[in-house]
Amino acid sequence: MAAPLDLGDLPAELVVQLAGPPAVELRLPGLPILYAERVYGKWGTAGWESATTLQTAHRTLQVRAPQGRLTLSVDRLRLFLAPAWQKSYEQAEADQAPPPIQEALREDGAPITEHVFVLRARTPYHARVATETLSLPPDRWRELDRRPTRQVLWLSDLPFLEGRPQRPPTPRTRQIR
Repeated sequence: MAAPLDLGDLPAELVVQLAGPPAVELRLPGLPILYAERVYGKWGTAGWESATTLQTAHRTLQVRAPQGRLTLSVDRLRLFLAPAWQKSYEQAEADQAPPPIQEALREDGAPITEHVFVLRARTPYHARVATETLSLPPDRWRELDRRPTRQVLWLSDLPFLEGRPQRPPTPRTRQIR
């Protein structure tokens, strides 16, 4: 039996597929959903003006790469995806919206947009191994020889151009970057 892979065993860029149990909380047409990120807020011409995460599925996923398989927590994934589903709610449609969006419409009255970002089984994703510097309190990292880092896997539904994603990060990815 081959030794388990780690992110360091993968090339800098590759195409992967994901596997794992379906996220039963959300159903959209197409292949089974392994991870879902539901976000709502004010959407402007430049993207999210404000966003609140309504739901994420915290789990581990199996990454299938040409080199083999590895299991990663979604906390080690950075997503650069188009929404699989989106809807903007106006004040007149508040009764059709989920309760948190109804509340936001009542408070502000401005249109509220909901996006759902998903990772699906058996779908090819463009992947890139990246290194992040971890955030620690200043007094803690001064004790170390260097800032601590960890490897993460960027996933995108589009190829990377010159090592950079073509799409902006999902709101959850933006929060943790």
